[in-house]
Amino acid sequence: MKPMYILLPLLLLPGIVFSAGKISDDKKLIYQDLADGYVRCSAYFSVSEKAIKNSNDSKMAKSYGEYSKKLYKLSNKFATITKSKKQAKKSTRSSYKSYKEDMLNEVNHNGNNISTLMDKHMDFCKVAMSSPSEFVNLILDNQQKK
Repeated sequence: MKPMYILLPLLLLPGIVFSAGKISDDKKLIYQDLADGYVRCSAYFSVSEKAIKNSNDSKMAKSYGEYSKKLYKLSNKFATITKSKKQAKKSTRSSYKSYKEDMLNEVNHNGNNISTLMDKHMDFCKVAMSSPSEFVNLILDNQQKK
């Protein structure tokens, strides 16, 4: 999985542009959903990292830990587009903790049950790390379904 998260801002929809320093509500929603998707995946990779460490696959666990950190930072960057830095930091931290706790509860705090999370989050989160443009499309598709 080759991380392309650095290119994401360049690949984002050309129509998402700041006009006179303000962002329309629909564009704010896109940024908020991107931030939420990235923080969700950050939590997924963090929980998965701990489960994988227990299975003694240290190389994969290390990769998952790096993915978690990168996605967390990216989530915070998107959050700062629609919020102050302080609010974005608080929001990102709160969402991360909430997602992580929900995921840990879902697997009963037992790394042996990680397949439950993999079924639910792995494909989405792999896209978040490997294909920024496809991730944006997933977010937009999800918004249209709402």
